[in-house]
Amino acid sequence: MIRVAEQTGCDQPTVSVAMIAYNREQFIAQAIESVLMQETAFVVELVIGEDCSTDGTRRIVQAYAGTYPNVIRVLLSEKNLGISRNYRAVWQACRGKYIAWLDGDDFWRTPQKLQKQVALMEANPHHSMCGTKTQFVTTSSDGVEKDAGVLEPAVLKPEYDLADFLTGYPMHTSSMLARRELVTLQDWLNHAGMLWDACVFALYAEKGLVGYLGEVMSSWRIHAGGMWTTKSAANQLQCNQKAIDLLDAHFGGRYHRLLRSREYQVWWTSLRSLAKHGKYREARRLYWESASRLVWLMPLKVLALGWAAYGGYWCINHWNQLTISLAIRTRLRRLIGRVRLAA
Repeated sequence: MIRVAEQTGCDQPTVSVAMIAYNREQFIAQAIESVLMQETAFVVELVIGEDCSTDGTRRIVQAYAGTYPNVIRVLLSEKNLGISRNYRAVWQACRGKYIAWLDGDDFWRTPQKLQKQVALMEANPHHSMCGTKTQFVTTSSDGVEKDAGVLEPAVLKPEYDLADFLTGYPMHTSSMLARRELVTLQDWLNHAGMLWDACVFALYAEKGLVGYLGEVMSSWRIHAGGMWTTKSAANQLQCNQKAIDLLDAHFGGRYHRLLRSREYQVWWTSLRSLAKHGKYREARRLYWESASRLVWLMPLKVLALGWAAYGGYWCINHWNQLTISLAIRTRLRRLIGRVRLAA
């Protein structure tokens, strides 16, 4: 095996790494270096879609392409394409048997990531794609990085199916590797926006089972300029609803209930997040904007969530604050302990 950085050519790559970048001057070098450090027994190409950044991202990307012409190809947009169209352009430029994704602000943690994933796919021809465990990394304004938990499936198993990808987000984009030609990109994906990748993964899961390696091999960076994590709860919900509607139409309503259960979970999480930060008015507005989408399918859950939005969350938050300020929980535990001793 050799390091990708030491390749002498990439005319017939086994793996194409698809990377999109827009205003990622602070992080793009680390993302590229994490590809170059990969150790493989096959050829790898890195295709970067530089989407007309307004910072120094383009300069950095071009410098790397000039240093590693046998690895890196760059697509330079004359105007900003947006996430969906940039992803599509990069995808269409990829030539490998497999495609792996890595956004310009994320990075891979181990040099064996691609080698291990390709080995898994070769040993399991029924797998449409595979993923790994992902490390959350927070980056402060002064550039200090800190590991902050992991993203992994709620239920650990060696293979996952379409239902797992319709009802949740079991694996992060930076961890995925797929059989490139198994899925044909369809026009409706141009409207998927920031959840373009989640929609594509559902299309792959429709074609075959998804393998899983329970090792931390990629990092999802959480930072002030992150396109998803900096969106408001309302915007995240709207993005999910758009993607869910597109997938529902694609599958002809066959998985309507599964997709709506996912929407309910995102909706519930959004309302709880707003209430946790004391934004009760915004939580109530968000409740009414989305209630009509789900009330006929799950009326009791929608009513229960309405109760929470109109007082339940407020009561819980203020009760928690009261018990902390008066040390009620500690006093109750001590009282129970004394009663047990006396008995």
